[in-house]
Amino acid sequence: MNYLPTLSELDDVQIAEAARAAGEPSWLADRRAAAWRTFAESAPPFWKRTNLSQFAADDIAPPIGAQGTAVQWDESLAGQGVIFTTLAAAVRSQPELVERYLGTAIDANAHKFNALHAALWQDGVFLYVPKGVSIEMPLHAIFTLADGSYASFPHNLIVLEDGASATFIEEYSSPDAAEQALCNPATELFVGNGASLRFVTVQSWGANFYHIGAQRARVGDN
Repeated sequence: MNYLPTLSELDDVQIAEAARAAGEPSWLADRRAAAWRTFAESAPPFWKRTNLSQFAADDIAPPIGAQGTAVQWDESLAGQGVIFTTLAAAVRSQPELVERYLGTAIDANAHKFNALHAALWQDGVFLYVPKGVSIEMPLHAIFTLADGSYASFPHNLIVLEDGASATFIEEYSSPDAAEQALCNPATELFVGNGASLRFVTVQSWGANFYHIGAQRARVGDN
């Protein structure tokens, strides 16, 4: 696993260069760089019930490339137009769909950690269910840390068209970490008119983990 410099040493130019080196489109590289500038210029948020006083953000070394995304599903559903793949793969195979939805439910400028995620996400899945398609079996995404890694930035983009139905489960799991570890995920849910989504999120992190994420949904009528 390769890593970017620690957050104290990283800048927007390095982030944009890494995105382009990975073959990402220019619009995504530009978004990442802009989000990084927001992160660098923002103060940490204050949350009454979340103690970040011991969290050393500057020491985090973000991974380059996806490190721990696994998907479980019935691949025969692809015959009905269902897409369930890593988000990194979907950026290349479904660029118009991803650009249409990515980052439109969660505001990268809302606070420092949203911006950090928007700049650095790597792991994550893309689920697309076409109009009127009903999926009985749950679709399951599992996120862990690669050996030697202490940070993960999954982004899940879930899109159900009108009248579709599905169950999506995201699971975060890891043994105890010897040092401070961070999971900074985001999940955006888009549920069309008359559609039905059952969304389940599970965390079973070990000791020394900070989980600082965001979940937002845009839901149609009925």
